[in-house]
Amino acid sequence: MMFKQYAPGLVIAALLLGAGFYYSKYLDSGFIEEVPGTDRGVVKGYDYNDLRLVPLDEKALKYYLKGEIELALQTYDKIIARAENEPNAHYGRGVCLLFLQNLDEAEKSFRRALELAPNTPPALVGMGSVESWRDNSEKSIEYYKQALTVWPNYAVAHEFVADEYFRIEQYDLAQVHYKKVTELIPGTETAEASQRQIDVIKMNRDNKPGS
Repeated sequence: MMFKQYAPGLVIAALLLGAGFYYSKYLDSGFIEEVPGTDRGVVKGYDYNDLRLVPLDEKALKYYLKGEIELALQTYDKIIARAENEPNAHYGRGVCLLFLQNLDEAEKSFRRALELAPNTPPALVGMGSVESWRDNSEKSIEYYKQALTVWPNYAVAHEFVADEYFRIEQYDLAQVHYKKVTELIPGTETAEASQRQIDVIKMNRDNKPGS
């Protein structure tokens, strides 16, 4: 989605989708599908046998969706005060802090989530997002690729790593991942638009005199 060109809220929305949550009304979005035999919804491409991250806290999610990020952050702080070893609370706190552009504290929260639940892809994507906002594409890509080694069909990670490759002008690699997004979730407008933009860039480059 070339997410750094957009409001931070779009990044957070993608991270929220990457965490999985309860509300059935989101199932018709195309991103979410039900886990058989449960009341949970998860992003398409998740391995149902590897759901180590608890769904986002219902109260905090309601605050997120209303744009009340400080209240969502307070909710997670209260959860952590009661249960310090709850990885999802640290992950949710990191998402809040990323929205508020407190990158150092967001990193601490995502790292704590990973200490408690190693290699959890949403937290790895959170770390990649922190590094992206720091303009550290190399580290950012490492985290996104690490998430994809755990969940190869994690559409959010594919789109985020594609954005980073786009940003550093590695267009062929970017297109590989944008294509994967559209295969996993047909009709994903941001990935399709980015692919079209790359096609134009390549065409203009090939048509330059002397190319």
